[in-house]
Amino acid sequence: CDGAMPSCTQCCRTGRKCGGYKSTAVFVHYTANSHAPKKLLPLIGAPGVDRAARRIGDNDHPGVPSLQAEPFQISQPIDTTSPNELTSIIVGRFVPKFHEPPFLFDSGTSQVCGAWVEMLPSIVARANSGELITAAVRAFGLTLLDRGPEGKSKNFRGLEAYVATLEKLSSTLQSPENCFRIETAAAVVCLAMVELMLPKSDSNTLAHFGGLGALINMYSPEVFDSGDFHAIFVGCRPVLIFQALTARKSTFLGREEWLRAPFRQHSPSELQMLLGDVAVLSGILEGIDDLQTLAPETALKSAYEFKLTLSEVLVRLSKWEGQFELKKKPGHIVSQRELSDFWFPSLLAANVYIHMWAFQIVCFTELAKLSKLFPHCFCDGRSDLEISEAWEEHNTRLYGLATNICQSMEYLLQDEMLLYGPAAAMWPLATAYTVLIEDVEGNKEQIKLYWDFLSRIRNRGFLSVPVSTADAHSRV
Repeated sequence: CDGAMPSCTQCCRTGRKCGGYKSTAVFVHYTANSHAPKKLLPLIGAPGVDRAARRIGDNDHPGVPSLQAEPFQISQPIDTTSPNELTSIIVGRFVPKFHEPPFLFDSGTSQVCGAWVEMLPSIVARANSGELITAAVRAFGLTLLDRGPEGKSKNFRGLEAYVATLEKLSSTLQSPENCFRIETAAAVVCLAMVELMLPKSDSNTLAHFGGLGALINMYSPEVFDSGDFHAIFVGCRPVLIFQALTARKSTFLGREEWLRAPFRQHSPSELQMLLGDVAVLSGILEGIDDLQTLAPETALKSAYEFKLTLSEVLVRLSKWEGQFELKKKPGHIVSQRELSDFWFPSLLAANVYIHMWAFQIVCFTELAKLSKLFPHCFCDGRSDLEISEAWEEHNTRLYGLATNICQSMEYLLQDEMLLYGPAAAMWPLATAYTVLIEDVEGNKEQIKLYWDFLSRIRNRGFLSVPVSTADAHSRV
């Protein structure tokens, strides 16, 4: 029984009357169904809504914690370190610090993969010892120490803490007395970050975020329109969309209700608006992959629809160009043959531009794929010379976008970005690499630069960063 309300799926399929059940929630193994929208499970009882989380975070700045983590120095046996102290380590290692204005940092919704981190102090402060979130914070904090300079002289046993937390998570999810809570979501994200820091574990990272997405999808999108629920939603939404694009599978986040309801009380930031512009992309990728399984006429009709939708997405993306000022890296002298690095006025601007370029690469690549699958229908009667010139223009455009991303990496990988910068760089950098390897000889210098960036990300502690989006897709 899957616990669906008011009748379970098994009874619905067999035409039987469902006897019902008294459990407030039942967690089941989840497999995404991309062909039909998933029925939303209604909220049952107060525990499922987690009213306390709403009250604590319900203010004009969602995601900004009521408690700030104090700086913490490791001066005692690590076994006696409290969850609050470990939380301070996480915040101190992850959240960027900037010393010169006018660097803008929005701790609510402008980050790609870090808004949830600043929620941890207030979440951990109201948790009891031994709860899932305190175990997850311990696993994440100790792993950060293991991967940091401290880990060169001492083993903090982060892996042991991670395995113990996995067992606690499994027990929590299987218990019928426990509904999905904000603490559970934060714990899952902490575990996903630990996986990124373990060798060859990126597939497990995807599994953690996939599980979190399934948990979120169990509830109505209105649940996530305020408080800590809204903050965890906007904090995890980028990664869930990247995961769906990597897996080339549609996501519930592309549905109309999920594009609007979570932002009823808090308007989306520019980054969240950009994500809304491309939320349907993963469904298009899945549809394109399935074209060859369809009857010819059906496949052609679907291909035209995909081409139209991709063109619409590109139009939306084009509106972001010129929204922020792009500058060259200050104090950097560039030779005539050398490409200069981009420098952005804010972290928000960097995130918007870098991911806009990556999304454009996806769109143009899929349009080219459609042209190859249906050359007689998508070439519009052009001559061979015109088609050849169009392909050359296409390759030049993709290379330009990939180069833009590479020119932006120095900004994200600067020391002041701490762990946030490398984490935000992973997906767009991997997307750029899929373009560069199409011409290994011609892009030799850029590929060499790419491997340098990848090495720097891994040296920061993210050992499981995938080489490319295709590489990550093969492990899904």
